[in-house]
Amino acid sequence: MDNLVLAKLIFEETTPPVENDIWLIVAYKSNGELRYMEMPQITDMTAGFIIPEKYKDCEINVYVWDKNMKPLMEVQKLDI
Repeated sequence: MDNLVLAKLIFEETTPPVENDIWLIVAYKSNGELRYMEMPQITDMTAGFIIPEKYKDCEINVYVWDKNMKPLMEVQKLDI
């Protein structure tokens, strides 16, 4: 499936937090406006999600935060 994304979380410079304390948020934006958002489940430090066809032309950003909403890494931008 072309729209499937598997995101493996790798913490090279810090000890990984407890998996249940990690929030992975995928945001789809168009013209600076949020169109859709999802929070895929993380299992074994990997999250999988399917980019909805109607949002393929959007800017897609992936945020990785801890349970206190502190960023755990830079915002990841997907180019599809």
